[in-house]
Amino acid sequence: MAASREAMADLKSILDGRATFYSKADLHFNTSGCDVVQARARLLEQVRAWLLGKAASQGENKQHNA
Repeated sequence: MAASREAMADLKSILDGRATFYSKADLHFNTSGCDVVQARARLLEQVRAWLLGKAASQGENKQHNA
């Protein structure tokens, strides 16, 4: 895409249109410079951390409600 200004402009327009939607995501991570294996590892790492944080948060809520 970098070789085609029109294609790059189209891509930027598409991404700008999705920015509001993407900002609602619980997790964000950058895959620039990653191969598929590295991207998967980063994704799994973040999902595990997010789930552990969510589980801990729910445990705290149960203690407060008891």
